[in-house]
Amino acid sequence: MKKSPLQKFALRTDVYYGGITRYEDGQLVQYEFLADANTGSILDIYRL
Repeated sequence: MKKSPLQKFALRTDVYYGGITRYEDGQLVQYEFLADANTGSILDIYRL
């Protein structure tokens, strides 16, 4: 995996991008998330 820099408000950190695909009402739905590269904390998650 490759780290990417992120600045969100006053926070500057390196993040990893990842994704999840799941079924919702019989259809596949994709989500993308950003995880802090140092702590592993999820910083954001959104539906694509």
